Amino acid sequence: MLKFEVEFYKEKGKNLIEEFLNNLTKKEKAKIYKFIYLLEEKGLKMPYEYCKKFPDSKLWELIIDYGTNTFRVFYIYDNSKIILLHAIRKKTKKTPVSDKELAKKE
Repeated sequence: MLKFEVEFYKEKGKNLIEEFLNNLTKKEKAKIYKFIYLLEEKGLKMPYEYCKKFPDSKLWELIIDYGTNTFRVFYIYDNSKIILLHAIRKKTKKTPVSDKELAKKE
């Protein structure tokens, strides 16, 4: 099975995912890292209930439910790399267009 390596995208030296994670509780952060490690291990074989590919795009989202919160981590595949682009705490059913566009830009 192909082993993937997770990489955090940096913009102007800033790691946006780590900045997002640093503002969460320890338990929330641990849950998100657990799913990131699972994604690294499973890659394209990640169960569908935990990830979704956006139509007509290279962009994917990792779906993490924790208590009453839902988190999304946007990423792309680049050969054997998974590049994490952007993360949000989701407050509505639909993913905000502005967050999808930001992730696509990165």
